[in-house]
Amino acid sequence: MKRLIVFTVLLLTTVYAVLSAEEKLSLPVRNVSLFTSGVSYVRHTGQVEGNRSLEIVISKDAVNDVLKSIVVRDPRSTGAVLSFSPEGVIDTALGGLSIDFSGEPSLIELFSRMKGALVEVRTPDSVQGRIAGTEIFHEGTVVKQRLILLTAVGFVPISIQDISSFHFLDTSVAEDIEVALRLFAESRSEKTRTVSLSLQGNGSRVVEVGYILPAPVWKATWRLDYSEDTPVLQGWAIVENTSDNDWNGIELSLISGRPVSFIQNLYDPYYVDRPTIPLAIAGTLKPRTHEEGFSASRMMTYGEEVEMPMAAMESFSDMKRAPALASGSSATSMEARPLGDIFEFTSAAPVTLGRRQSAMIPLVDAPVRARKITLLQGKDMSVTVVHPLLCIEMVNTSGVKLPAGPVTVFDEGQYAGDALMDFLAENGKKLISYAEDVALTAGVVSRSEGERVSVTVTRGVMTITRRNSLKNIYSVKNSANRARTLLLEHPVRQGASLVSPATYTERTAESYRFEFEVPAAKEASLVVIEETPVLESVQLGRIALDSLVYYASTRDIPETVRKALDRLASQRRIIEQIEQEIGQNEELRATEMENQERIRQNMLAVGPDSATGKEYVQRLTISDRELEKLGAELVSQRKKLLEAKMLFDQDVASLSITE
Repeated sequence: MKRLIVFTVLLLTTVYAVLSAEEKLSLPVRNVSLFTSGVSYVRHTGQVEGNRSLEIVISKDAVNDVLKSIVVRDPRSTGAVLSFSPEGVIDTALGGLSIDFSGEPSLIELFSRMKGALVEVRTPDSVQGRIAGTEIFHEGTVVKQRLILLTAVGFVPISIQDISSFHFLDTSVAEDIEVALRLFAESRSEKTRTVSLSLQGNGSRVVEVGYILPAPVWKATWRLDYSEDTPVLQGWAIVENTSDNDWNGIELSLISGRPVSFIQNLYDPYYVDRPTIPLAIAGTLKPRTHEEGFSASRMMTYGEEVEMPMAAMESFSDMKRAPALASGSSATSMEARPLGDIFEFTSAAPVTLGRRQSAMIPLVDAPVRARKITLLQGKDMSVTVVHPLLCIEMVNTSGVKLPAGPVTVFDEGQYAGDALMDFLAENGKKLISYAEDVALTAGVVSRSEGERVSVTVTRGVMTITRRNSLKNIYSVKNSANRARTLLLEHPVRQGASLVSPATYTERTAESYRFEFEVPAAKEASLVVIEETPVLESVQLGRIALDSLVYYASTRDIPETVRKALDRLASQRRIIEQIEQEIGQNEELRATEMENQERIRQNMLAVGPDSATGKEYVQRLTISDRELEKLGAELVSQRKKLLEAKMLFDQDVASLSITE
């Protein structure tokens, strides 16, 4: 059995050595660009001769990015082919081979699966035949295994333990063994994948291969030293090499910007569902309609609009590498330059960083314009008394764009506090708050008032404009022995306008900023007044009488408008009085008609010629006269109501008042 194991290992090793005999090219990494969008651009550069192959070992998660972005620059290329094994294809390919290696079979299981195959077995005597089967049996307590071969002399049992070597005589089986072992070699790691790039070209030349890989976002950290006469800003970048390649003397670029970046699954095979169409049988063809086609000239024009011009395709082959990088000689500093709307920090010297290692690299060391200031934020003053924030107002005069990151502040040679800084463009200004100013206490008192501004009446609509005023009184007490420059942030209210102070120092999207001095050991205050307009619209033609009376009597309404409203109220009283009279007469008329109906029923019961019937006839005559009278009154009242409403509507429509 030991001899068999040794043989199997030697067989696998020999086959793998044959598969790996093809010479592979190793292009060193020369440039790496790290972006703040979570990717890196890696560029290999090296000298090649003739037709060569390049193997790129990457993590499984990076395959889609490489397939989406790989760029090959080969000046004498006759063609470049990128090959890889898609996800799941290895299992499919193994399943299509004549030899089944699935499930890591033992030798007897392998023989059992290959039943019928021609094989030569050495024990050490050589025996050739077809595999007829396998057998497991017991001799006492010992379990034994043997192979049954059908040879020229009949069935021959061979003990598995006695086999020293074997090989399949069918060449197709031997080829499938090589294919299977190659596939096993390619899938030896669940976390990595190998992409092979075949470079077809002539002569000696310099080749560049670049691609995008997922990468941790590089991080900026800042130190702001306010100790000297001229404040100094120092920045560092934290970078990680999470790739499978060492960075040996590379040029490193750190790109500050927010490019669009996404992942599209190009690695997994994708099959499109197709409909199954029944066979067309003679005699069953159904009538069909066809779409209108384009003329030949139209199709030619359409093609010209869609296809890429040849000149553009030729210029694409000479495209500028992305990003363009320059060589350096030291690994301790970065050179900065703008790239359109983004900014690039490039190492001025080669950088060496092993795989799975991290490093801090200097970014900026430059003087900046800055001053101390105390910040009072009105939106946070929900409690009675607060301490404002110590801040440094910094103007970016470093000459470069500054990425966001934490800031450590030093004052008079000592650590003063930590802060956060957002992205800061060149010559941009930021407030960097790093501690509470415990020498200052502040409070705010708010008062709200309402005031009528104007009333207009036009086309039957009365519009009342009121102005609500909000007064905030900010009081600050300075217990320090030196004056403080205070910057008050007052929140902007939606729809409100600033009345006092008349101007502000500056404004953000959410706050007004007012700057004022607080003398040493004294108090100071600032009053901020805002006004918010409130509109009230009233349809005078539809308003109820009691509402008209209210507006006609309130002192918020100007006298001219109140007089007009009082006149409208009198007209509405007349209209309502007429409507009330009409309603009363209609009730009387309905009651009289019910009384008539009752009299008729009684008269039919006793007969019209009887004494009682004749009495009922007289009563009906009196009732008819009463109904005629009520009807005439209703006609007159309805006419009066129509005239009153017309007068009211004309009065409402004719009103035009502005107070």
